[in-house]
Amino acid sequence: MNRENDMRILYIVPRTKSGNGMIFARQQIQSLIEAGITAEIFFLNSRLNPLLLLKDFFKFFSVSKKFNTHIIHAHYGTVCSFFSALCAFFLRLPLVITFHGSDINNTAKVDGFWRDLIGRTLSQISSLSATRIICVSKKIKEKLWWSKKIAAIIPVGVNTDFFYPVPKNEARQKLNISSFEKIILFNAGKNPEIKRIDIAREVFQAVKKNIPEARMEILDGNVAYDKIPFYMNAADCLLLTSDSEGSPTIVKESLMCNLPVVSVDAGDVEEQLDGIYPSKIVSRDLNQISNAVSEILYLNQNSNGRTKLENYSDKEIAKKIKKIYSEIIQ
Repeated sequence: MNRENDMRILYIVPRTKSGNGMIFARQQIQSLIEAGITAEIFFLNSRLNPLLLLKDFFKFFSVSKKFNTHIIHAHYGTVCSFFSALCAFFLRLPLVITFHGSDINNTAKVDGFWRDLIGRTLSQISSLSATRIICVSKKIKEKLWWSKKIAAIIPVGVNTDFFYPVPKNEARQKLNISSFEKIILFNAGKNPEIKRIDIAREVFQAVKKNIPEARMEILDGNVAYDKIPFYMNAADCLLLTSDSEGSPTIVKESLMCNLPVVSVDAGDVEEQLDGIYPSKIVSRDLNQISNAVSEILYLNQNSNGRTKLENYSDKEIAKKIKKIYSEIIQ
């Protein structure tokens, strides 16, 4: 059988505390399956326990052989990409690594100095074994020590059939939010320190002095995924204050719902917001951020985000990644 017509990709994804892998990685894999890829996901049970890693190492050999793998694709750096590089080496298979941001960016504030340093070093070392590398933003690619020539910039796409505009009143009724409130949406995720929730709260307090009806809704990772599009359609502004990002999916998802965004310059947000109105990129200054948020709330206007982000749809991103697989197989 022609490999290019039946590309068999075995993905390695870190298992999270909730029991599965990173949702944005799984969504991208699903979009590739819909584009004609034959895929299987191998969840890496631990990135810290040597015994579990060794057990997964031998288990992976069996899974790969049974699946008749053509390409190994690691979704994340650090231990995950290093594990994948070892597997690809011993199995003599091509390796694709996607770096998402926190696997290359400095996360010492959250992970501690040594864990952060070791993780980022493993990311860089594993890049030497990659056949191709995918970086979710230009800034991530620039941080690679080696292998820049084989690195492509492809952000994570957005499911446009899931994230789409809904009338604000309808979304607020679903969430029991008053029509009189001005909602600032903030994504704290699993790492609120990196997302700088402290700055977001200071911004909210400053905005509330001038706009008493302002309220901040925090997505802390416990909100049901199917409710997130309703929060984006119910809100008046998305606020992003992160120290570092790769290509923040929350911004793209918000723009697909036509939600205005106020953000510091992190990851590829400046590119995402190019031509989007109303939305703003601001410096990491409390007054500038709070003034920009207040201005968006006073405008009370949806953005033109969806019409400007056609290239960020999961279907378009799947085409680009599938092309990389084809080039490797050829």
